[in-house]
Amino acid sequence: MTRACAKVVEACRRQGKACGTQVVDPTEENVGEAFGQGYTFVVLASDVFLLWKWAERMGSLIRSIRQVPAR
Repeated sequence: MTRACAKVVEACRRQGKACGTQVVDPTEENVGEAFGQGYTFVVLASDVFLLWKWAERMGSLIRSIRQVPAR
């Protein structure tokens, strides 16, 4: 898959087109890596990923509340 992505990045570069990718869990390292691979922009969030992360946090919250003994 990495080779296929590199081919797309190169094709876009040759044609003078922007080429982007989406990073699910953005960190300085993986965003920098994307730019290092030649991408010209990086999507750092989307509604799907925001909802997914929110659902994970709410799931953790509910599990932690269920572990607290009732008063």
